[in-house]
Amino acid sequence: MADQKENQEHRNEPNDSPLLLSAHKDYLGQWLAILGEQYPQEMTELAIVGYRLALRDLTPHQLDLAFSAALKAECAFRPSAGQIRGYLREARRELNAAEIRALPEAQLTDEEAVEVFNDIRERAEAAGPSLLAQHDAIKKAREEIAALRAEPDTGKGVIEITDEMRTEHERKKAEALKRFGEKRGA
Repeated sequence: MADQKENQEHRNEPNDSPLLLSAHKDYLGQWLAILGEQYPQEMTELAIVGYRLALRDLTPHQLDLAFSAALKAECAFRPSAGQIRGYLREARRELNAAEIRALPEAQLTDEEAVEVFNDIRERAEAAGPSLLAQHDAIKKAREEIAALRAEPDTGKGVIEITDEMRTEHERKKAEALKRFGEKRGA
């Protein structure tokens, strides 16, 4: 309590602030002294006790993050202990986002890519045959489009449709009509 009273007396003397901060070993006490300089409202001994009780589980690093964020915020009044905890959460989110952005892009070897693809395929099979069938249909359609693009352009703007392509199209059309017809009736 004597340290707290001393902190309260010294917080109004700007010339003593650096000495107070360098000599004071209690991180919370240092930050409360800084808050006392930033916000001119009187800080009673009871208020200091309240901060100490509410923030006693925070490490010095967490206190640094929280109070640094609190000092950057636009506040008309000294932030409460709960608000300081909120600033800690915000600072952690910002740090996590920065760390994630700094991570290198994931690089997969061919074996890892095949393993990931097989895992996705197994999950799709477990989810039901419809997902796998849709995936296969999309894959086949993409292959057909790629094959059409790879064919040399005759310059005539005409696509030749073979009997085999027509039969396949009619089969898909009938299958789609059957499937949608069943859903409408259900």
